[in-house]
Amino acid sequence: MKPRPLYKWKSFWLGILVLGFLGWAWIRSRSHYERVGWSLNLERRYEVSSCWSKLSFDSITYNPSYEPGFYYEREDIDGRRWFPPAVAVTQKNWLGSVSVAHWIIILHFLAVWSTWLFFHWKRERKKSASS
Repeated sequence: MKPRPLYKWKSFWLGILVLGFLGWAWIRSRSHYERVGWSLNLERRYEVSSCWSKLSFDSITYNPSYEPGFYYEREDIDGRRWFPPAVAVTQKNWLGSVSVAHWIIILHFLAVWSTWLFFHWKRERKKSASS
């Protein structure tokens, strides 16, 4: 019995869906600055933002205008280059920022997904050969 073709695997189509979402997020981040943040107290605020083809995680010190809770902000920006540096880390007084380029996230996803598909294909082929 032959193994099922690749296009009939749920994992293949789920990977295509995730890849489409990651590509959409990359393209959108060139023209939109979107930020989600939260603050549990008035001393520190945490943010996750997507802009200029990067995904950033930030920890920010006290500002009198901060209020505890969650927030979301969005604004239009001018697009920058497609391929910023893969990872950028800044640190100041135990607070910091980590930025990861969208292209490196997509590259890592492709590597993991294609490796998984390959080993899944090998296993399916081995099962069908023993039947």
